[in-house]
Amino acid sequence: MAKVSSELLEEAFIKPIRFALLVDDKFPTFTALATDGGFDPTLDNNRARALFELCRGRGWLCDVGNRPAVAEKFENDNHLHQSDLLILDYNLDPVDQDDPTAALGIIQKLASSDHFNLVIVYTESQPRSVTRDIAYSLGAGADLSTEVADAAKDIMADLDPEVAAELGEQFSQAIIDDYLAGSGLRVSSEPFRKILLREKVAPKDIPAVLTLWTRQRLEARLKPVIVSERRPDRTVVTSLTSAESPHWVTRDNVFVAIVNKADDAPEVLIDRLATAIEAWDPNPLLVMMMQARASLEKAGTLADHKVLETSRLRAGWLLRVLLGKNADERRANVADLYGRLFERLATSVEPSIVDFGARLIEPNSREEAVETAKTMADAAQNMQPMQVYHALNEYLCSDECRDGGMTTGVVFSGMRGGKEQFWVCVTPACDLVEGQNERGWDGELKPTRPVAVARLKATKSGAAVSRLLEAATIGRHIYLFVDNVPVALEALDETSRQMSLETLFLRNGGLIENGKFFGHVIDLDEQRKPVANEIEFKVLAKLRPDYANRLLTQSGSQRARIGVDFFNLPSAAE
Repeated sequence: MAKVSSELLEEAFIKPIRFALLVDDKFPTFTALATDGGFDPTLDNNRARALFELCRGRGWLCDVGNRPAVAEKFENDNHLHQSDLLILDYNLDPVDQDDPTAALGIIQKLASSDHFNLVIVYTESQPRSVTRDIAYSLGAGADLSTEVADAAKDIMADLDPEVAAELGEQFSQAIIDDYLAGSGLRVSSEPFRKILLREKVAPKDIPAVLTLWTRQRLEARLKPVIVSERRPDRTVVTSLTSAESPHWVTRDNVFVAIVNKADDAPEVLIDRLATAIEAWDPNPLLVMMMQARASLEKAGTLADHKVLETSRLRAGWLLRVLLGKNADERRANVADLYGRLFERLATSVEPSIVDFGARLIEPNSREEAVETAKTMADAAQNMQPMQVYHALNEYLCSDECRDGGMTTGVVFSGMRGGKEQFWVCVTPACDLVEGQNERGWDGELKPTRPVAVARLKATKSGAAVSRLLEAATIGRHIYLFVDNVPVALEALDETSRQMSLETLFLRNGGLIENGKFFGHVIDLDEQRKPVANEIEFKVLAKLRPDYANRLLTQSGSQRARIGVDFFNLPSAAE
């Protein structure tokens, strides 16, 4: 069962289509029709007219081309973009109708473009065979290093011709499908493997031989220019895992539905596309982003004007960028401005976006919420609830930390005395802005910057983290995945609710580059005298403002506590 209903998939992928491009070497063009004697009865005029009327009947702008360069020009000029549609003939070479090079080249370019593209490939060939060609051209299937490939070639060259012929007879299309789909080849290739074992080929070498044999069969169907542009990657997803139609392939920014020309009645083509998208079963979060992007584009300039508010506010926003002390600070201010503008734009069209998301993510029951979330996220079903709740709390308390200046709430780690130590910055962000605190001690130490941090106590045991998550609302821990392991970082002591505060001295003002920065910690040597030890720090996350400000407030209260002269009442045990 699909994670997202067909109605919502259509709303996210099909309804936003505004423009369709039809490319077929047998189609007439407007330019030709507009010239004297331009009508050519040898072309497929009826099919072109039917597809054109289908598009216009749906309210789409439409253009017709009969050369591959047309599709490439549209993409290069950014006319094919989010959720727009290309209806592409698979055989565009008028000289050789069995050569798919032009169509495959277009699909390769669309996959690596900056825009998401929907493509319907319609063909007189068998859709499953076309799906194999498209999947391989987009990079499906395991890759081989040059060294491993050369060793496999040597093994194949040493095989007796009769053995090679026998292997060819045992080589099946199922092997190709499993290879392209990233499935295990053990079952489909068992007869092939048995022959190699009989010929004393080492078991460790058989996967490479099988992979090379499969690639050679696939590449025999394709021109070198397509093979050379192929980018091997496991992100290619294809319908070849199932023998049932519809047929489709997706990678990066392209989704391709493959339809036989015998089934290409105009009203059927869009149905085939919708069915293929449903079989693809995209992640709900991807569907949400697709629909949101379409809603934002549809909002138009009226929403933009609401976002931009008054001229006084606009001037203030721009002034912050202009007053940046250097290029890096101005870029950071521009990035922040973009974030606020898009947040306001999203808010201006929020009702339609949120309504779609609410319809898409509907809980069955609170008890089944974890299992539903795992299914919708394509997570492993044996993933423990602890990991899902840990991820939820990580999402709530933190975000990715970009390179730039140190600020409040940055969580980082470093090796101290041979052990991994964790910290969070609890210095006010205003004190960390470049140009602040230029006098006194801070100014004298520049470019080294002293910062107040809280030492964090790490809990990594799965069972212990689970126990802490059961009381997560107490609010003493920061939850992060460190090296893909769930970790709970205690910021506040369980008994005193106090932090372990210390001062670090950061090199170059604490500038974060490539997720790292350098500084010194103060330790005691064997004579109990303070020494400065340099550490390379690795940034892990940045707390969300509410969480960072809470720790900042608590650290300030800790520095100036009420009741420093108070006395505790002795307990009965004392």
